[in-house]
Amino acid sequence: MKPVTGSLTTEYLSGCSEAFAQDRAARVSANAAILLGIPDAATDHQALQKLPFTFSLDLKQGSVTNQNSSGRCWLFSALNLLRFEMIHRFNLEDFELSQNYLFFYDKLERSNYFLENIMKLTDEPLDGRLMQFLLYMPIGDGGQWDMFANLIRKYGVVPKSVYPDTANSKKSWGFNQYLSSLLREDAKELREAILAGTSMEVVRS
Repeated sequence: MKPVTGSLTTEYLSGCSEAFAQDRAARVSANAAILLGIPDAATDHQALQKLPFTFSLDLKQGSVTNQNSSGRCWLFSALNLLRFEMIHRFNLEDFELSQNYLFFYDKLERSNYFLENIMKLTDEPLDGRLMQFLLYMPIGDGGQWDMFANLIRKYGVVPKSVYPDTANSKKSWGFNQYLSSLLREDAKELREAILAGTSMEVVRS
């Protein structure tokens, strides 16, 4: 069924609904997608049977780690590399390094980096692209290898047993929103103080 004009009319949409309701395969597919979700409903089980999970090499790596609802995948993957080596070197049954420990120092370093930039860029207009970029999202979770390497060079690593996950690290979205708001408030205070002629020594204190 094609629309008579370029716009969607109620008649056209009613026709689509009627045509869909008369198509048994469409109704079955819709019910499956609604109840199971599209990925599961669309899974080709015959294709899965042709991909058996049989491996010739099994690596002893300990229990599965879980980043929960956070963007800490880069910390988990990098620490799992170190963890695998430690499990084998010291013949451990299981062991996990603290992702939350580095997560904390990553937030601390990012916050300091953001505020340092705010102090350096007081000549930039607030509505300019650079300031808008910095203020849009001062804090996030994502990272990469060089950030991980710099964190462990400076702060080291600790076992997860001495620095476990918290509600904020497991579900970091709300924490990031709060911290971003706080950093924007701090940025406003720093910028206003510098533009008012306050010395950098006082501003930094």
